[in-house]
Order: sequence, then structure tokens, then C-alpha cells
Amino acid sequence: MCLEHPRFSKLMHSSDWVKHLLLIVVDEAHCITEWGISFRPKYTEISRLISWVPLRVPFLGTTATATPAMLEDIRHTLDISADDSFHLNLGND
Repeated sequence: MCLEHPRFSKLMHSSDWVKHLLLIVVDEAHCITEWGISFRPKYTEISRLISWVPLRVPFLGTTATATPAMLEDIRHTLDISADDSFHLNLGND
């Protein structure tokens, strides 16, 4: 996973590079809860990225298939507060 890759770590700790960072996106976020432990255990550590970036950088999890229970688990795993986040559900159609 990128969190353990030395070059990625160096990049994320470079203030010159991080100042240009606009957004962290976790695509297919349902995989965190649906397959996290058994398929990709490191998915459960994605929230560590938050500690590497400035507070101004939004953290976005996208998925088209999360149930309400999965959404809560994704928020918990990514350490995203329901009070401080925005949830947009456009359905699958």
C-alpha cells in the first residue's frame, strides 16, 4: 500500500509538494467495508493519510453501491465525522 512505500512517504512529507495537494480521493470506498479485512487489510489504515496532509485538504470517498450501514462503516474507517461531512446520494440510475 502507498502508506508503506518509501517514495510516497517522502512525497507526502514534502511541504513543497503537499502545498499543491487539493484533494484525497478514495474511489470505490465500499471496498473498505466490503472487502477491507479479508481482501485488503491495509484498507482499514487509509485514514492515516489524513494525518499526512494539511487540514484544508478535503478527503473524499466515492462509491455507487454503499448501503447506509456501509456508509457509516466507511465514515468510521476513514475517520470522517458525519457532522463535518457531506453525503450525496444520486442512486445507481
